[in-house]
Amino acid sequence: MENLQINLFGTIELRFNSEYLFVFPTKKCEAVFVYLILAQGKRVQREVIAAEFWPKLPPPCGRRALNSDVWRLRRLLQKSGLDPEKVLFVTHEILAFKPAIDFSVDVFDFEQGLCGVDALDPLTAEADQIERIENILHLYRGDLCEGCYDDWCVVTREVLRAKRFAALEFLLRYNLHHHDLSKALNLANQLLVLDPLMEHIHRAIMVCYNLMGNRPAAVMHYKSCARLLKKELGIDPMPETQRLYQVILQGAEQIDLDPHSITVLPAHKHWHASSPVSTLAG
Repeated sequence: MENLQINLFGTIELRFNSEYLFVFPTKKCEAVFVYLILAQGKRVQREVIAAEFWPKLPPPCGRRALNSDVWRLRRLLQKSGLDPEKVLFVTHEILAFKPAIDFSVDVFDFEQGLCGVDALDPLTAEADQIERIENILHLYRGDLCEGCYDDWCVVTREVLRAKRFAALEFLLRYNLHHHDLSKALNLANQLLVLDPLMEHIHRAIMVCYNLMGNRPAAVMHYKSCARLLKKELGIDPMPETQRLYQVILQGAEQIDLDPHSITVLPAHKHWHASSPVSTLAG
């Protein structure tokens, strides 16, 4: 059975029946193909695509440039053993990605796999749900179409980055709640790579170090966070972060923490699964 696998995360890869396909002859040819894939079967006017990719050219010249890249793409598919008619819908006015064979796109699988995660509670999620999210995150080999900086790509890339961030943050809260501190620390560090200014993630790292018995590392991380915020934003850490720092300095071995907001709770209030969900701080 014919099968086309398309990976758009990181470096673009195409496989037909498990065999790697061609390298695109030009970046524009590659970008046009990806643009059509991400349109998810929508029929797009040639003039719209030409204006998107060749905005500085007069419309007739843009159309000719597009026609040349479509010809190259169809030729490449054919040379690779793929019938172009089974991959692309092409008319004089319309282009679309319309495979008539089995196919998969990692971006589509990623979005489908994370669908509904925002409705889950990380404190009550089942182990199989967590495993599914972890497996889906493995699809994210890098940002969408690395090296492409066209507006249409950048916007979609940021949406996917945000979905990855939310999924990693969900797993962080789950692992904090279940006291898997090593995994929580790893997740928090991944999140800081994506956004180093998120204070609640810094608080999670401080908590992990402290609960792992490494109070000096927790203190050092607070100071590093404070320097970063001062340098980048000209501000001091939030009261929640400063309060956590003071609790750690006082030598607390246990910290009452709301896993939803990653905020230290007052000493008289202990968190339970039935407690109201706090608004995310930081």
